[in-house]
Amino acid sequence: MSTPSESDFVAELRRAWPRDGEAPLKLLKRADQAAAAWPGSAAILRLRAALIQLAPEHSSYSLDEALACYKRALEVDPGAVETLEDLAHFYDAVLGNQTQAREYFALASQERQRQGMPPNKSFERTREG
Repeated sequence: MSTPSESDFVAELRRAWPRDGEAPLKLLKRADQAAAAWPGSAAILRLRAALIQLAPEHSSYSLDEALACYKRALEVDPGAVETLEDLAHFYDAVLGNQTQAREYFALASQERQRQGMPPNKSFERTREG
């Protein structure tokens, strides 16, 4: 059996996304497989990080692992606004580290401007709040 393409893995993970509550361990394992097959995919790394945050409390997944995924995604694609914004929200809402959150919010805003992208209105409200 061949390995699914990067876009196939991304689509599969998004289709199976938990609508509410915890991410099933089966889905987390599938995200692990996707990240192992496509270690240079910022999209897969971001999805894996987000799913880890939804992992059951008793699982072996940790917030440190989610943070490592986000940081690796940023290494893979340093100009990825979505990753910068995800990191800002992760530091803000999950880790409660306002200093780091502000740094990533500022980097995301600068990158949006550099790329000629419009400001993210919800992002701006969050950053100010």
